[in-house]
Amino acid sequence: MSFETKSFHRWLIGGSLVLICLIGMTWLMSGSGSVLAQTGSSTPVNNYLPLVFKSQDTPTPTPTPTPMPTPTPEPVGPFGGTFTCIVVNPLQPQIVYAGSFTNGVYKSTDQGLTWYKKSNGISKLSIQSLAINPTSPNIVYAGTYAGGLYKSTDSGENWGPVGAAKFGDHIVYHIEIDKNNPSVLLITTRKKGSFTGYLWRSSDSGLTWNKLRQGDDVGQPDYFYDVAINPMDSTRLFLSYHQHGFYRSSNSGVTFAPFNNGITDLSARVVAFDPNIAALVYAGTWNNPGVFRSDNAGRSWTEIHPEIDGNEVSVTSMLLSPLYSSSRSVVVGTKNHNILVSHDRGVSWQMRGPRNQWINQVAIADSAVNYWFAAAQDNGVFRSANKGSTWTGSQSNFTNVTITGAVQSINDPEILLVSTIGQGVLQFDGENWIELNDGLVDTNIISLVRGESNVIALTTEGLYQLNGQRWERLELPTSTVPALNRFYQSVSETLILQEEPLIEAELALEETVQISRVQSFPVPFISIAELNGVYYGGSAGSGLWCGNGMSWKPCGFTGSDVVVLKALTDKRALAAIVCQKTNDCRLSILRDGSWTDLLTDPVGRINDFIDHHGKFWVATETGLYRQLEDGSWQKQPDLDGPIFAVSGENPDDCALTAGGEGAIYLTTDCGATWNTAKIGEDQEVVKLIVADPTRQGFFLAGTLRSGMYQVAFDLKQ
Repeated sequence: MSFETKSFHRWLIGGSLVLICLIGMTWLMSGSGSVLAQTGSSTPVNNYLPLVFKSQDTPTPTPTPTPMPTPTPEPVGPFGGTFTCIVVNPLQPQIVYAGSFTNGVYKSTDQGLTWYKKSNGISKLSIQSLAINPTSPNIVYAGTYAGGLYKSTDSGENWGPVGAAKFGDHIVYHIEIDKNNPSVLLITTRKKGSFTGYLWRSSDSGLTWNKLRQGDDVGQPDYFYDVAINPMDSTRLFLSYHQHGFYRSSNSGVTFAPFNNGITDLSARVVAFDPNIAALVYAGTWNNPGVFRSDNAGRSWTEIHPEIDGNEVSVTSMLLSPLYSSSRSVVVGTKNHNILVSHDRGVSWQMRGPRNQWINQVAIADSAVNYWFAAAQDNGVFRSANKGSTWTGSQSNFTNVTITGAVQSINDPEILLVSTIGQGVLQFDGENWIELNDGLVDTNIISLVRGESNVIALTTEGLYQLNGQRWERLELPTSTVPALNRFYQSVSETLILQEEPLIEAELALEETVQISRVQSFPVPFISIAELNGVYYGGSAGSGLWCGNGMSWKPCGFTGSDVVVLKALTDKRALAAIVCQKTNDCRLSILRDGSWTDLLTDPVGRINDFIDHHGKFWVATETGLYRQLEDGSWQKQPDLDGPIFAVSGENPDDCALTAGGEGAIYLTTDCGATWNTAKIGEDQEVVKLIVADPTRQGFFLAGTLRSGMYQVAFDLKQ
């Protein structure tokens, strides 16, 4: 039926029947308006005008409810995230690849102005290393964190696993390609959970692999960060041990020997050969003095310590580039001093930007030395078009930040305080992100909680309370049982953390204990809450602690992991998720000084809960469960798979939200029906959901890999 016919019928229904019939008959009989006259046919055409009678007795039909429209989540930041590596195509320097520790590989074809995600086929999106074939740059390799090695033969468009049978679950720290024979690859790996590393070699572009070295050959487990091939003699290699300095091979890695004469710190990280001078080698270490030079192929080393504010230099990466002449300048990425450059073999140094950044890797193509790229620890990628003199952030498309908490500001309810891994605490007013990190020593925030009169931040190394615009550090309890290993395991199970800072902290503490034989250890918390002026801290393996922020005492669940704590202010009660092991958890509530278990059935790991209308909703690895009036539990049939977060902002209505893998769910009828909004990729995890305090009907979803999304739901449905 045409648009005109539909309109005609509607007009018939609403008008006078007699008038319509008369007008219609007159129109049909008229020669100028008849169908016969218009078609020019000699055959009569029968046309029938439908008669429509208006009935006063016909009941008005009940309108069909309009389905709730599926909302489209939009990323709102914060921008940046940890990028571990960056490489430039040597033949086409406008092409750059960057490896995100949370979101896979990104590619730019305009020297870092715009970026596109290129991770098709990579199942483990935590990227640790990248390398480009120097003669066939369409071949790119990506090493993951505990997911093995991947290879692309079409410039990053598609990827496939390489050597999965040998190191498919390994951390691939470094990929070295022999420039004289690009089919030869060397990689350094370590299996997560072990301190023993491996050196592997392939002679056929990754088809087959041989193990050259295992890190426990030095009398204790150790692993390797870097392997470097001398570009003037491929048989000469240097291997950087995590704690045992530098080892050299003169037979393509068949045997190695320590070459540490003059090396005053054995926390080796990287070696760089000068491609024009066979015996000139540079080395970088994690601890002071940081940079060394050898003029005799590593038989002896000289400190070339950059005098930067009198502080130690922690080296993360190193390269040599012809920046101003045929001689090679040394460019060093550091944890604490941005990028350092020396044009005179380390006699003098200049500090280049980007300022106040932990730089994981620097990339400069010999064919375009003006353009520098830097992969930063927490704030994305930076680019310079003038040899590092000035820098601009290149991460406008990168929303790779891990969100761990969000609470309303005590001073302004329209401002959210959002906690992150790496960027600390940020203030968000719906448009802008502003750092609120004054006083924070550690910007890896595990949990952010709003108490009755303050905001508390729990980091990987301590506990803080917000006083105005500055954070004040609180004391942690001490215990005679070190719980560091369980703490790291618990944190890594719930958050994406680059393990290197945690490993360094753990090793430093172990060394302190060995030297001083101290028998008491700080207890690291994994959850925090405040109720009636009392702080409650949940630990990994040491149960629950309570105190005033200065002194603490154990107060339950000895030997357990207290993974989530929430104060139920309307009932003046405290609730906790307590786990004996990963998937053996229960929900308990503290009332009148005693704990009562509410959910003990095996439902998988419990991730989150809320108290809504006096009954609990629990998010678990197997779905979302609702507590019924008789105390029993009912699983929501429409929500399959793991649920990580549940929220009910207004206890007076039936609107609830839940976060799953790659999706946000909303119900406005207390779970009878659910609406779904896809978010990010299927691997994305929605860790928390809060109502947007500035816009009615809008919610903010914090994710594990992609920052925060804004999504609008129609709460009137």
